[in-house]
Amino acid sequence: MFSRPPPPPARTRSALLLPVLFILVACSDAPPGQEVASGITEGVWVMEADPDRFLWEFTHSESGLSCSVHVLQGGVKLNEMPCRTSELDGLEVTVSMDTGVTLEGEVDLNRGRIRGHLVGPDGSRNPVELNSGSPDDYPFLTARVGAEGPYTYRIPTDIGDGWPVGDATSVGIQPAALEELVAAVDRGEFGVLHSLLVARHGRLVLEEYFHGYDQQDLHHLASVTKSVSSLLIGLAIQEGSMPGVDTKLLSFFPGAENTAAEGWEALTLEDLLTMSLALDWSPQEADNLHGTGPEFFHKVLSRSVVGMPGRDFQYVSANVNLIAGILHQTTGSHAEAFAERALFGPLGIRRWDWTGRKTEGYNLMDGSLRLVPRDMAKLGQMALGGGQWNGAQVVAQDWIHQATSTQIQATLGLEEVGSEGYGYLWWTLEIPGPEGTPLPVFFANGWGSQFIIGFPTLDLLVVTTGGNEYNGKHMSVGEGILLYLLPAIQVN
Repeated sequence: MFSRPPPPPARTRSALLLPVLFILVACSDAPPGQEVASGITEGVWVMEADPDRFLWEFTHSESGLSCSVHVLQGGVKLNEMPCRTSELDGLEVTVSMDTGVTLEGEVDLNRGRIRGHLVGPDGSRNPVELNSGSPDDYPFLTARVGAEGPYTYRIPTDIGDGWPVGDATSVGIQPAALEELVAAVDRGEFGVLHSLLVARHGRLVLEEYFHGYDQQDLHHLASVTKSVSSLLIGLAIQEGSMPGVDTKLLSFFPGAENTAAEGWEALTLEDLLTMSLALDWSPQEADNLHGTGPEFFHKVLSRSVVGMPGRDFQYVSANVNLIAGILHQTTGSHAEAFAERALFGPLGIRRWDWTGRKTEGYNLMDGSLRLVPRDMAKLGQMALGGGQWNGAQVVAQDWIHQATSTQIQATLGLEEVGSEGYGYLWWTLEIPGPEGTPLPVFFANGWGSQFIIGFPTLDLLVVTTGGNEYNGKHMSVGEGILLYLLPAIQVN
């Protein structure tokens, strides 16, 4: 159902280390030293990188040696990545990466270690050591820690946060389907999920956590933050602090008309919200450039217009951060303070973290917000309900409709599933529904399997958080929704 979006703006320390550290393990033909080959498949090999632990788990098959790398942070499993190709010649292991980094190391089974160096593209050499360990010492490698037997459906707990809870059957969902869905998470079919929540008809009917996470853990939202930014723009317009989406962007940045690149005078707020500013970002910059604050705003405003604004879709995280300046200029508050008053407060969201890469008070709008999954679900339920939460109109219904409806055609790699589109910083999709009828979908999409997914005609909401940044399984949970959940929905 889904595919991988561009990388998130604010990565954890583990994420920054992964391109280097993940080169230590791989697949190869069966090595000459059978004792070494069999020895490294026992248990796990651990590298300490405070506050993280990197665990390599080797297996051996007819095709050779393979392994997976598990990253633990604070004891819980943050993410994982499959190994790359390597060579094992006796005790010597050499692993090369497409990043240009190479491991040159030696396996010492007697001491239970692998010692060597990471050789960078520039020839730099950094010492590295892995030590043998037992998987039993790391229980959160397992999705459901301490689970005995197959998963049995259970109603979520009412914790007094405003979420009505209920039995799946009462909202037309077969509990057996939810059991199959969770069992698939246990089997790793969707990579590493940290949470899975399902709500229908305004009731939370499934809430499960995995790999050591629980309902109190704030989780990074990655690019789901963009969709929250869209809601804040709608609220500012709703309050009268900001003109409509046809407003010229330069009007939000006093003096910028004298320094902005040619073509900016025609660009509008709607072009920003639909990722169609048509600026001259390279693909690498579009994926990886992030920042906020006045200096960064100037960097964005200095880019030239090279395409057709309003028509040429290009997913660029950097552009979205202009919203931090727009909100401050129009509301007099920085994004976080405005969100607390106009969005988080009315939804009963009491805990969050939006400090990542904050600069001079300006929040990073493209990916640094952290929420608990239940509060992510509140945002989704509010959008699914036309801007209402528990009977109160939080965001104007017209804005929700515009934001979650297709405003421009977009490409996310889902052509085989349905028609792709983009609203106002929300993705849209139309897939075949029951009996072939079109089934519209809107979703907030954050790298690593952070999702808020709404099915308006089914009054159905799915929320996930995860650690699928590096294993190619970012969108795999969509397959589970198609396979297990949607066929079990009773259409009212």
